[in-house]
Amino acid sequence: MVCSPKDLGGLGFPDLKILGFALRLHWEWFRHTGPPAPWAGLPCRPEHMVDAMFRASVHVQLGDGKGARVWTDTWLSSGPICLSTLALF
Repeated sequence: MVCSPKDLGGLGFPDLKILGFALRLHWEWFRHTGPPAPWAGLPCRPEHMVDAMFRASVHVQLGDGKGARVWTDTWLSSGPICLSTLALF
């Protein structure tokens, strides 16, 4: 009821669960594309749902190879190499 639009009797607040998910996806995007941040070296793994949505939504085009993670980025049509070569990865 709180997240319902005002014209439908709600308060018009955004759904914080959806906004939080979008923010975590944005952080993942920034981690892959942005300049190195001071906290970039800290061990941080995105939660499973964020990682799955990011991998399903992003396709990497290889150029000079500096910005792509060959094993874990989706640059093949079949997905990341790590999923098709589990024993090797």
